Amino acid sequence: MADASFTDLLRTIRVWADAVHRHPTAYVQLAEERISDLLTATLNAALPGAQREVYSRSGKTDLYVRADVLATGAAPAKVFICECKRWSGPGQVAGDLEQLLGYLDGADTAAVLLYIIDRAHPARVHQTVTATLRKRPEYRSEEEPIVHGWPLLYLQTPTGQVRLCLVFLDLPATRSAADRDARSRQQGAPPRGTRPAR
Repeated sequence: MADASFTDLLRTIRVWADAVHRHPTAYVQLAEERISDLLTATLNAALPGAQREVYSRSGKTDLYVRADVLATGAAPAKVFICECKRWSGPGQVAGDLEQLLGYLDGADTAAVLLYIIDRAHPARVHQTVTATLRKRPEYRSEEEPIVHGWPLLYLQTPTGQVRLCLVFLDLPATRSAADRDARSRQQGAPPRGTRPAR
């Protein structure tokens, strides 16, 4: 995938993630497949070509985007593959990476591993995932993140070098004011800042 295309994709995912972060209770109960569906719809609105559940080598990817700059047939198609995982603990990271790498071939130069984190203190999860992947034998180096807070690692795989961006979708228990007001209305309480009728 061309650098510009990968940059555009990551910036679009950042805009989407920011919108999700503002209303975590609307998303935190969704299965990872539904969150992937929502991300795919967003990407298609901005960068057509995103698909869900596409077969690629060892299985079906969560998210698959063909780089439109190479759609002419003049060169091998390059794709962007994203795997979405709900965080359940440090023991899952190695398997998550191996699953993602199993979808890649020599034409795939960029990928994303997206973690949905519904725990307090999500920054600790960010640190754990990043530190775990830095210890992997595939790890070679990293570069300045394209998006702040999302590490960009270089991995050497049997099919070539891959740029892997770690995306963290934080949906902690802390709720926005709008979410708290919505929950209060559901429970029959007046929104914050209003006085009960006399």
